This record gives sequence, structure tokens and C-alpha cells, in this order.
Amino acid sequence: MLVMIVGLYEASKIFWAPDFDLKKIKLNYEILGSGSQKVLLLHGMAGTLDYWNRGDLERDKTHSYFTVDLLGFGKSPKPKSSYNYYEHISAIEKIVIKEKLNDGSTLVLGHSMGALLALALVSKNPKWYKGLTLISIPLFSNRDEIIEFHRNGSLFDKLSVGEYGIYFCMLHPIYFTEIFRPKELPRDVFQNASKHTWFSFDRSFKNIILNSGNDEFANKLKDKKILFIHGDRDTSAPYSKALKFSQSFDNSSLLTIKDGDHQIYLTNHEQIWKAFSNYFDVS
Repeated sequence: MLVMIVGLYEASKIFWAPDFDLKKIKLNYEILGSGSQKVLLLHGMAGTLDYWNRGDLERDKTHSYFTVDLLGFGKSPKPKSSYNYYEHISAIEKIVIKEKLNDGSTLVLGHSMGALLALALVSKNPKWYKGLTLISIPLFSNRDEIIEFHRNGSLFDKLSVGEYGIYFCMLHPIYFTEIFRPKELPRDVFQNASKHTWFSFDRSFKNIILNSGNDEFANKLKDKKILFIHGDRDTSAPYSKALKFSQSFDNSSLLTIKDGDHQIYLTNHEQIWKAFSNYFDVS
């Protein structure tokens, strides 16, 4: 009975949600730090802007970090939407234009799904940005491939990406308990991951994670400076594919985090920011 009630309630939220209207969409975002070097941060699947809380970014005097709740996640709008590249990127670009992040000096950094969106964002208007950093980028060709890769992953991952993942997602108010929490996710990050709808999760998964268009993006960014950062024990995004993809660019570098999993930013943020500053020569 509880499962049925929760399922009906989650379905009703989508029924009453407004349709996607770019003119009305205003993503939630925060600015941390007070420096001149602007950095746009895009979180991963089911994340929120709070993902970047590690690292004391608010105290930084050299960078200003623009942390965004992506469309359908966190405190941002959750409309009836395709949640495809056009809608995600168009919503992000409203912030880019408003905050004048399109002056050619902004650095873009994304984690997981946010890395795919960062790649698409910069490839659309390469001259707007100085470079990008892609952390734990997930590169998959289809659902069968992602299911096979997650065969030995956490229970949460296996249920999320499986054939019936949409139903699992509809019941997320029930299963956000300790038994389902992946060991690499701190409790606060895991709880924040509930701030989406089954619709925004399922559509983003299908239209971004499983429809990445990587080759198309790579062709537009051959000369752009790109830093890849990936854990060699990532059980959510294949390290081997990130390594191969990084070699598609003429001006890229790959930092391998030894024994690192998918959430390397949470455990290695100091190492990541140091590599980021050194690579783009900002401090």
C-alpha cells in the first residue's frame, strides 16, 4: 500500500508540473569565492550544487565559483521536459550570459553527467570559454553496456541503471535509507541526491548519459585545453574509455587518481584543485 501511495504521489507531481519554457526557466545557483578567475561548476546525476561544498571554495580569493543546480535537480525547476542537451544547455547558458561568463576567460568544470554537459556547453560556443575540466566522465554507448559495467557495482547503481530503473526512481522517497547508500557517498550528499523527480532523473539518464554524442563534441574542441580527471577504480564510469577519449584531443591531459572511485572529488578535492590550477596556470 505504501509503495502504491508513494508511486501515485510521485506520478501526480509530474502531471501537475508546468511544461518546459525556456523564457521562464531560472536555474538555482550560488557564487562562492571572490577572485577574478571565473569557474562554472556542474554537478553529476542526482547531485546538487552542494556537492562542491568540500574544499572551502567560499574562502577563495583568486577564483569565483558559479555552482549550479541543473535543470530538474536541487532547487532548480523540475518541469515536464525532455531533459535533453538542448534544454539543459539552454538553461545553463542563461546564467552564463547573465553573469558574463562568456568573455573567453571562464573555466568550466563538470563531474559525471555534469562533465558531459560541460563538454556540450563548451563545444557549442568554444570562444566563450578558456578551457574545461572533466571529472569521472561516463562514456557509454547503450543501456546494455552500462548494465554490464555496473554488474559488480553497488545495489543503488544496479537498480538505478537497470531496465526498471524508472520505477525504482519513482520510489526514491522510500529507498533513501542507509541500506541503499553507496559506501563512497557521505550521508549529506546521499540525502541531497533525493532532490529530483523520477522524471528528471529518467529523462536525463536516457538523453544525456545514454546519448552523449561524444565524437561530435570532440570534433569541435580539438584544440581546446581540457583536463580529464578520473579514478582508476571508478565503478560508475569506465576509466579505459575516459583514457581513450582524452586522446581524441590535441591539447588535453589526463590525471589518474590512484585507487579513486567515481566520487573522487569528495575524497581528493585538494589534489584536484591543485592540478586544475597548475594545468590552467591560475593561482
